[in-house]
Amino acid sequence: MQIDRPEGLQRVHIENFYPFLNLNSLVYPQGLIELECALQDIKSTAAKLSKGQDDWCEELVGRNVSAQSSYKCSKDETQTRIAAGSGWGAVHLGASFKAVEKVLGEGQQSDRFSDVHFVEFRQRGIEVSFNNSDDTVHAIYFYSGQRGSEQFGSFCGETDTGINWNSGIDDVKRAYGHPSADFLTGDSGRLVFTGVDFRFESGRLVRIGIPGR
Repeated sequence: MQIDRPEGLQRVHIENFYPFLNLNSLVYPQGLIELECALQDIKSTAAKLSKGQDDWCEELVGRNVSAQSSYKCSKDETQTRIAAGSGWGAVHLGASFKAVEKVLGEGQQSDRFSDVHFVEFRQRGIEVSFNNSDDTVHAIYFYSGQRGSEQFGSFCGETDTGINWNSGIDDVKRAYGHPSADFLTGDSGRLVFTGVDFRFESGRLVRIGIPGR
């Protein structure tokens, strides 16, 4: 995208920008959504087009604001760290369903398989799989804007090595060493380490997983 400013031409590089993701959860910042809507207004004005009755920008900006205000990270969430091979504080491998629900609140039941079932704690950006045999935690996933998982908000915390949603592929490798498995194609895919894995999309960290043992 090019913006002709008095001081010169500004070029903004955009990858995988799909503003409608914000209809389900906060994926893009408010300023970027408003910029896109401003560009739509400029385009309509230049073409002498009137706004339709279904103004998607108005709905999108409204949903974006409510998504930001619907849930606020607490101090405990940002202080507790994700630990490889364990989990996030009381939400750890082997914990009971009741113990997890006490921390995260009531979740949304999701997929069920022969050995495990999944529960989504959408506002918290967390998905947990439980063993069907005893309802204890089998695996934990922390989200921030992963494609196909837009129903989740962005998880508030980070790992005990300082990896957060602003960390890149090289940051993760420096923090955890050589991966035990590398499923990256370019800058997208998954890096697996002992007790933890990281999924990237176009170089952006979108999911942290604590896999089952």
